[in-house]
Amino acid sequence: SKDLTDNMKKSMISAVLAATLVVTSAMPAFATPNQEVIENQQKYDELTQKIEDINNQIYVLNGEIEPLVQTIESNNAQMEQIKVEVENTQKEIQTAKEEIEKTEEVLGKRIRELYKSGGQSSYIMLLFSADSFNDLISKIESTNRLVSIDKKIVKELEDKQQSLNEKIESLDEKEKELTRVNEETKKSLDEFESKKAQQESLVAEVKAEQAKFEVEFLAVSERKLVEPQFSVIGNSSSSIDELNSAISQLRNIRDNQIKSGIVKEEINNKIEAAKEKVSQLQAAIEAANSASKPNRGDAVVSVTGNAIVDYAYKFLGTPYVWGGTSLTNGADCSGFTLSIYKKYGVSLPHHAASQAQLGTKVDYNSAQPGDLVFYAKNGRINHVAIYIGNGQVIHASSPKTGIKISSWNYRTPAGIRRYLAN
Repeated sequence: SKDLTDNMKKSMISAVLAATLVVTSAMPAFATPNQEVIENQQKYDELTQKIEDINNQIYVLNGEIEPLVQTIESNNAQMEQIKVEVENTQKEIQTAKEEIEKTEEVLGKRIRELYKSGGQSSYIMLLFSADSFNDLISKIESTNRLVSIDKKIVKELEDKQQSLNEKIESLDEKEKELTRVNEETKKSLDEFESKKAQQESLVAEVKAEQAKFEVEFLAVSERKLVEPQFSVIGNSSSSIDELNSAISQLRNIRDNQIKSGIVKEEINNKIEAAKEKVSQLQAAIEAANSASKPNRGDAVVSVTGNAIVDYAYKFLGTPYVWGGTSLTNGADCSGFTLSIYKKYGVSLPHHAASQAQLGTKVDYNSAQPGDLVFYAKNGRINHVAIYIGNGQVIHASSPKTGIKISSWNYRTPAGIRRYLAN
């Protein structure tokens, strides 16, 4: 009958809502870093900063080393060029010597003797050997012409040879100066290279210290932050909702709270394992549905508290902006809760005290993830946060800290309200 059918539908809806409550209350909460985690992360950051500072010193040393290396390379290139110029100059000198020798052969012994003796005795010989006066004049003119040419050629060759010799001396001096500069530069370079080697050795030591600290302390303490999510993934009876929530939470914790590369890698592995479990569970459900071939029924859509928490956690670290409602640019406390609930179709006013008038009142010991926790000053509601389980809340705290996680009773709660259908 119609009444029987209606009763069955109501029973099914109640069962689904009951299951939703069980899943919601069983889901893990996000961990608030304790003092041990905070101190270890600070120590790890100090080591990271120390490494960065030393690398900056190495960067400065590289800046001082580079011009020294360039100077040495430039000097070496100039010295190679000088060697080439010396070789070419020596070849020119040898050529000049050969030209002098050839010139001496062409002029002949008689002309050379005339040049050497200044021409006096040779003129007497010309006087007696001339056939006539005109012949004498002709021979004298020819002799003087040859002597003048001889002197000019020899002088030019001697000047050229002298110039080449001076060039070689100049090049030798320049090479010596470059060698001296290179020796001084190399000495400075060696000092800088030694400092750089010391800094690189220090970086290696600090990195080794940081790596050891990460293994022995940081990773150990940060693993505690994800123990609830790891436990859900390792539990063979975890549901798809629980696994998906754990995956979402792990991603947010990894991206916002974890510093250890070791723990991040472990989280990534757990996420992949959880995704594989979800795939297997979905395949099993689809197979079961296909086998049973159920009749068409009414679908029940419900928002879980963990869905609220998972979404809120994505905005951890967003700035606090008074009067703001932006989950990315900034929001105040009621603007944050307004925007989170708006995502799931729940409309809340932008006023903490007004939000406290809506929903259903919840006892302190019955709080579930997704409930809103209100705080008062002088009897008036002035702050609101989202309960995330295990005695913790996420809220737009203050301009100094932005959206963060706190203990639910960091201030005395004035009341708790629930806005999700149960």
